[in-house]
Amino acid sequence: MKQIWQLATGAIALLLLVSPARAQNIQRFAANFLMFDGAEVDALDTNTTSNPILFYDRTIKVPASVNLLYVTIFGTTDTHSGARELINCQADGVDCNNTGKASSNGSPAGWVTIAHAATDLHDVAASYGWCVPIKKKKSHKITLRLASDGTGEVFMEQIHVFVDGSKLKNPTLACQDGDILPDN
Repeated sequence: MKQIWQLATGAIALLLLVSPARAQNIQRFAANFLMFDGAEVDALDTNTTSNPILFYDRTIKVPASVNLLYVTIFGTTDTHSGARELINCQADGVDCNNTGKASSNGSPAGWVTIAHAATDLHDVAASYGWCVPIKKKKSHKITLRLASDGTGEVFMEQIHVFVDGSKLKNPTLACQDGDILPDN
């Protein structure tokens, strides 16, 4: 009996010494689906990044403790004539990829290429996610836009959009362009 008591006391002491994990509570604020009725978001070759198609425009409410949003999109894409299909996310009017730099694959600053082929590309799954630091306020406007690089027409259909959020201890270490960051 004495050994069981010592073992139980030791186990409890060990549990008290172990530091708790730093888990984050990720909360979902929006889960939307679009274009499941046969319709498509259609960007003509004239709908470039200076004249894109707005296809998602929602204001979401978040608790004051949330300082990061995660915007994720999944959909089926088509491109024609070798066009590059570009997508842009904004939170409160600011690009979600707010590096100010064009990407190495030809996307202008704030835009992401989600599909591109030398010829036509049909019914291909595409997805992308953004990490967005936000200021403390009760609601945030999230918009998504689709554009062509001007070479040809592009489409997106059967779209799922999710907006999640969390509180990070030091949000300035999150959502940065560059190397993998240390724990915060």
